[in-house]
Amino acid sequence: MKVWLSDHGPGPVTLRADKITLVTQWHDRREIMFDRILDVPLGGTA
Repeated sequence: MKVWLSDHGPGPVTLRADKITLVTQWHDRREIMFDRILDVPLGGTA
């Protein structure tokens, strides 16, 4: 996504999502990890 955004220059961009995910973030001094807590569906889909 980072490359795609940089290739399409400035201006508005619309990103569509069907859910939002709540995560916890932690690290072990070498890498950052994420644990999924909850997925929240968006829109009318379940």
